Amino acid sequence: MRKGARLICLCGLMLVGRASLAQQAKTVEVPEGLVGSPAFAKRVKVTCPGLAVGELIDQLSAKTGVNLQADKAIAEDKVILFCPARPLKETLNDLAALFHDSWRHLRTADSKDRYVLVRTRQSTEYEQSLSRATAARLIAKLDEQVKALSETPDQLEKRPKEDPIRKSLADPGDRAATVVYAALSPEQRSALFDRRVLNFSAAEIGPQLAEPVGELYKRSAERAARFRGGAGSPPGESAQDYAQRGIQFALHNCGGKLIPSIYAYGKSSMMGFLFADIDTHGIWALGPQGNPYSRGPMARSLALPSIEATQKAQSQPSWIDQLQKLAEASGVVVLADFYRSSPVNPVSKEAPEPPLNARDLPEAAALDRLCWREGYLWWTRPGGAVLFRKRDWFEQQRYEVPDRWLAETARRMKVQKHVPKVGDLLRARELTARQILGLNGMNTEGFSYSEFETVGGLELADFLSRELANHPAPAGQSPMTDRSLAPGRPFLKAFFIDDTTALASNAAFLAFLTAQASPIPLTDIRYFQADISTEDRGDGPGDGWKDASMVVNWKVRPLMDKRQNICLPFEVKNDRRDQVKIEVEQENSKR
Repeated sequence: MRKGARLICLCGLMLVGRASLAQQAKTVEVPEGLVGSPAFAKRVKVTCPGLAVGELIDQLSAKTGVNLQADKAIAEDKVILFCPARPLKETLNDLAALFHDSWRHLRTADSKDRYVLVRTRQSTEYEQSLSRATAARLIAKLDEQVKALSETPDQLEKRPKEDPIRKSLADPGDRAATVVYAALSPEQRSALFDRRVLNFSAAEIGPQLAEPVGELYKRSAERAARFRGGAGSPPGESAQDYAQRGIQFALHNCGGKLIPSIYAYGKSSMMGFLFADIDTHGIWALGPQGNPYSRGPMARSLALPSIEATQKAQSQPSWIDQLQKLAEASGVVVLADFYRSSPVNPVSKEAPEPPLNARDLPEAAALDRLCWREGYLWWTRPGGAVLFRKRDWFEQQRYEVPDRWLAETARRMKVQKHVPKVGDLLRARELTARQILGLNGMNTEGFSYSEFETVGGLELADFLSRELANHPAPAGQSPMTDRSLAPGRPFLKAFFIDDTTALASNAAFLAFLTAQASPIPLTDIRYFQADISTEDRGDGPGDGWKDASMVVNWKVRPLMDKRQNICLPFEVKNDRRDQVKIEVEQENSKR
């Protein structure tokens, strides 16, 4: 009995001990925000020409002794920051204001403080509303072409010769594609602009689409007939062949233009109708100046950088250099969001600069000119900081690759003397489809952003990773993931399976099929084969290209070859982390 009592007492002590530990670990939120640490008054000088927010905050934390953190969801955002020595609290508040974030002050039971930069639900919802507003403007532009369908030939002829609507509707195939788009419901149009790729199987083509889509199938068969030649050419296609596989809508962003397209698929051919041409830089959801989160006119009493300082900045070769020169020449604090991927909606070199607002101060007009070509807006903060934000950041950030992924890939490429391995390609499953697209265009000027090209890439990497793990290499051979692929080497036969029953029940394979831009019914599957190679884009950083283009050629039956690729960087683009400096002013050096 005594022994049992001892056990009960011991258990009670253990529970008390656990409760005590839990109490110590418990944190409460302090509503005051950035208070509680004398380090916030420290004067800190920051030179940061482009770095992930999480990395910058970690360095600020290490230098100042304050426990600062960035929430995982926003740590990968990238920032440019140039500021002279000033109180740390001011810089941290400006950093939060740039990204529409907030600082949470957490305090543990033992009075230890932690400060976490977070994004609120309201901020996320606001970004989503901007994305919807931009899509609505693009849809309205495309609706102008839909309305022009009712114009007579004489009315179309009165439009300027270079008018994109006149050009599109003069082509029978593009006119038919416009009619198909016109038959979409408002909800379907919104889904297209949100997803960028929208598939309709034969069974999903309802009565409102049946007639115009039938005309498109007829046009597809006519186009296919033009490409048929002699022996060895693909077999003939009929409208019925296309009708068995449905259609697909896709949006392409090409050099500042949005090009909506419709694709029809036959037995061995694909016909595309690129039926419109819309400028994207003219439909910004936000103006060139003013706080993007609280709309309102700029105060005319603001102290802005001088015209001379802004003009000096504009003469610099790159956006980072321009912002650094602006900070140096004017003495103001400068913050900006930053992207390594190519602009999704670039301002073309031919685009005329918009007229300046006559009511603006000359200094404000100079900042407008500085930002126009880069697609940025600007505003000021109390204390004189000038903040810059990309006018379509809510879209651009979807394609941005995390710095940690880029740095790790560049490290691997250096160790492997810039010769990639199959395992390097399979790391694509750590990214999103849009991030793969941003990665592929990172070192290509005028890159076309089109989910049509990369959708399904991460699902393919996931499927191959699982299958290669389940089918180890024969004894004496290295695992497939360790095989190297030098430029110019023939295809490496990575995987083959002809058990269609197993494929039809493989969840990863079905996810891969479902994610494809072009619909592939299970009845088309005869086998799955994947061959991997690299395209010769240069042997290393000194030869112009800065990446290795790995290509996966795959097929599920004869005459259905498809390819997907990923460009693995040899170095992190615009990497200036070695120039990041954080200097904490000592108390006795203030004089």
